[in-house]
Amino acid sequence: MNPWKGFLSILTVIGAAFVAATAYAGGSTPLPAILTPLPMIVNPTTHVVTIGVRVTRVDPNSLEGVPSGFVLFFESNNQLGNGVFDGADTCTTRTQSCDFHVSLPGYAPGPHTIEARWSGDTQNEPTFLTFTVYVPGPSWLPAVLSLLE
Repeated sequence: MNPWKGFLSILTVIGAAFVAATAYAGGSTPLPAILTPLPMIVNPTTHVVTIGVRVTRVDPNSLEGVPSGFVLFFESNNQLGNGVFDGADTCTTRTQSCDFHVSLPGYAPGPHTIEARWSGDTQNEPTFLTFTVYVPGPSWLPAVLSLLE
């Protein structure tokens, strides 16, 4: 019997730009995986916002291998993009994890609820993660608004 069947966990990160909930599809085989949001990166010059997730395998019987598959990113059922595999340097067999990200040029300031959907692989079930990011506005905006008062 799979102890993860129907498991739901909620993760709150203090001092970061997100609050995340992780849900697993549940089942006997393959096992679930864990998705964890990565810190958001905002390029102040190009205004490109990069968001991402870490996919970690959950296999108590193995200490080898990393997840494969792909991650799709959505906001309100609108696909933002396909997660790009961050490269072999982000995958470790010790933690059995890999990072995936998507870069969003001109992403609007404010809060955004993101859903990352991982495809699963031969050893782990598909799963998803919903998290919120807050994209800061231009740093010059408060100064301009105060001049208009």
